[in-house]
Formats: sequence, structure tokens, C-alpha cells
Amino acid sequence: MSVDAELSQFRMAYAARLQEFRELVLSNLVMTAQIPSIAFEENDRAEFVFQRFQEAELLDNDIDGAGNVSATLKSKNGWRRLLLFAHLDTHFGRSSDHNIAVTQNQVIGPGVAYNSLGVALLITLPDILTRLNFNLDNTDIVFLATTKAQGRGDMEGIRSFLKNSRDRVDLAVNLMGMNLGRLDYFSLSRVRCDITCQFAEDENTPTMFGERNAILVMNELVNQLTAIPLPNNPRTLINYGKFEGGESYSAPSNSARLSLEIRSESDEMRSDLEERIHNNCMFVGSKFGTEIKADFFGRQAATQLRFAHPLVQSAYNVLHQLDLQPYMAPSNTEITVLLASQIPAITLGITKGHNPLTKEASIDIDHIATGLMQILMLIYSIDKGYCDEESR
Repeated sequence: MSVDAELSQFRMAYAARLQEFRELVLSNLVMTAQIPSIAFEENDRAEFVFQRFQEAELLDNDIDGAGNVSATLKSKNGWRRLLLFAHLDTHFGRSSDHNIAVTQNQVIGPGVAYNSLGVALLITLPDILTRLNFNLDNTDIVFLATTKAQGRGDMEGIRSFLKNSRDRVDLAVNLMGMNLGRLDYFSLSRVRCDITCQFAEDENTPTMFGERNAILVMNELVNQLTAIPLPNNPRTLINYGKFEGGESYSAPSNSARLSLEIRSESDEMRSDLEERIHNNCMFVGSKFGTEIKADFFGRQAATQLRFAHPLVQSAYNVLHQLDLQPYMAPSNTEITVLLASQIPAITLGITKGHNPLTKEASIDIDHIATGLMQILMLIYSIDKGYCDEESR
């Protein structure tokens, strides 16, 4: 029997039963999303995940020093280890309203797409596998909920896990709420930067242009930065993501902050732009008689898994089996850390939705079953050895 025929048979055997787990997934999603979990403050959500893993009677259930939660589902032979993971943190802390609305077709609320649904599916999967009598022959699954994935967290959770884990990881799959059909297997070279300009309130330092206003200083800096020529090969961009500053309508701004991200196909080009941005900050700061600080963080190298790698090919094939059009783009997810460690890793989306980074984020309920089937078919392919570079 061909692999395609085998997967088709697998899909037909389980498709009808997946609707049984709709309420279980939604219940775990609502409970997960109602627990505030911004980066560095994931403890409550981590404890919830830990309890769910305990209830599933998984082995080696643990919360490590970085706050990551892990547990293992053992297979019959344990020839390979699959890391199945999702990040705990969202963009919304305790000051946000975490009430979640569930309609007939959607779940709406902060963080539901990015990445409460990923966590919810992660903690539901062990129960689903048990209820389906889905027995693994050759692949141990390590379920991992990571911390500090976003912003200043700089993916510290997954970095710490890989550094301190005593067991190997052969393959890894990252679960993200959106979007179904997503298949990430490579990343760009990237660095983030927070640029700050601060005038002391009692400062009387003369400036070249008279009035001290941090917003005007930052405006001059942006003019300088946007004049930097960016090459088409290697493809490179500077994304200006956020600008903050000012205290009132009637007073000059004493402080301003600009957040940006450099992305490039080349590590060398990224490094060159870091130096150019630093030099422009020094130049503009001296013109206005103030210090402009550029704080670079979150560096990642350009990494990739070959498109011909069996893990990518198997995921691609699964998406086609489900009549989904795969779309592939550079990833900013935690797979970049795994790929840099020479571990084959991909990111998959679970459902469709809208406005993932807003308080009004919504996900489509009807597509979750397809997203779940996608994961089950890929786990099956991994367990059968179809994702191994060399047959065992």
C-alpha cells in the first residue's frame, strides 16, 4: 500500500470520531485563555498545564527552572523522540479582560489564536490519543509548554529546555493557533531593537535646533534610518513596529521610544544594519544634544530545513490529503532555535481566524477538527518512520 493510500485509510478511520472531541478542546481552550500569561508571568498557566498532564497520566511530568512544563507519552519501542510543543505566553497580562466569548462558529478573546489554542490542543492530545486507542509503536512524544517565547522573552523557554534536557530530540512540531495550512520550516536572520530618547525634565542642555522634544528627535532618526539603502538580494527589510512618546498636548515630549525589527536572508547584512542603526543613533543624538540608546535583542540566525526533508514533505502531503493549500513563509517561531541546533522542526497552524494579536482575536471552531486531523496524520507518519532521513 502506498503512503498516500495508507494516510487516506487512516483519515477515514478516525475522521468521524474527531467531532467527539470538539467540546473537550473548546473547554480546555476557554480555561487556558482565561489565565493571564504574558511573558515572564506564565506560572499560573504552567500550573494548569501541569495538572492536565497529571490527569492524563503522562510520565516525567515536570516544571523546570525556566517554567516550561513537560511530560512524556511512551511508545512500545521508543526508537525516536518527537517534541510536540506550544508556547504559554500571550500578549496580554493581568490588566486585560480575559473573558472569552464562544459563539456557534467562533471563539473570541485576547490570546485565543496566539497561542491559547496551541496550548489547549497540546493538553488535549494525550486524552484524544487514549480515547482513539492510538497506540504508538516507535515514537515517544514529549509534550512541552514553553515560556518566554515572545518579545523580551527571546524564546528563552525553548533555549533552556534544549540546553538542559538529558534526552535527545529527533523531530519537533510546533503548534500555533493560526493559520490552518501554515507550514514553517525556515527562518530569516533577525534582530529586534528598542531605541529610546530621554531628556531629563530639568535638563538645560542647548541643542542645535533649540527646543528639546524627544518625538522630533525620533522623527529625525527615522528619516535617517529610512534613507539606508536595503538590498533586494539578499532580501532585507527594517520593520518599524511601534512608536511611543509624549505626555500631553501642551508640553514637549521628554521621552520617546521606537521598536523595530531587522529581517534579512543574510546574517552579515543583518549585522551591518545593526552597526548602521547604532551609528545613526549616535549621530542624531549628538545633533540634538541628547543620548539615543539602541538596545538590540532577540538575535536569530538564518536557518532552514530542506524542503526535501521527509518531515517537511510528510507535512506537505498531509495538508494536500486534507485538501488544504500549504503556504510557507519565513518563521519567527521557536523552531528557529531547534533548527539552529540541527533538529528538524516545523510549525503548523490549527485553524483559521482573524486579528490574532488583538483583544478581539477570533478563531473558527469548525476548522479545529481538520487541524487536529492534520496533527494526528503527521504523528502517524512520524511513528511509521516516513519522516526519518534514514529508514530504521
